[in-house]
Amino acid sequence: MSKEKSRYFIALVPPEPIYTQAWQWKEWFRDQFQTKKALNSPPHVTLQMPFQWREDRENLFMEGLADFAQACTSFPMTIDGFAAFPPRVIYLDTPLTEPLSVLQKSLARTLRQSFGIHNDTHKNNGFVPHLTVAFRDLKKEAFLTAWEEVKDREVNLAWEQTTLSLLKHDGQRWQVLKDFSFSD
Repeated sequence: MSKEKSRYFIALVPPEPIYTQAWQWKEWFRDQFQTKKALNSPPHVTLQMPFQWREDRENLFMEGLADFAQACTSFPMTIDGFAAFPPRVIYLDTPLTEPLSVLQKSLARTLRQSFGIHNDTHKNNGFVPHLTVAFRDLKKEAFLTAWEEVKDREVNLAWEQTTLSLLKHDGQRWQVLKDFSFSD
């Protein structure tokens, strides 16, 4: 077996029609502000930042995630307008709720204890759930214009989150490798 490593991350991918609405915002930012990097991944809220894992142990990892997800229950999520991490990132604001916080902390603990995977970025900066629609290649000048245009726009979406997703980088973009259903 190959000991080659691939890049992965763990996220909450919203169901339809929320998925398509978020994707349309990513396309709108691409068309209006020439920023396309956000299109390299499906709409998602990151729970575990990207990490490397051996491909020959991928099935073992997925079994662990399946067990973890089965111990979780679905919960409501919302999007409440836009927010930003100046000077380059604009996102759909996903408020931090108690169930979301508990899920993220529990996942971080499980990954650390069972697989030796750490979530240092979240630990240092705190967990700020968000659904990115423009980032990295958004020019600073375009950020200011884009932010003025969307900062007061009303976007209110709600759904029941019933799955956790493992994403894998294919060399060009992130793809959902597998969804793991919560117990209910």
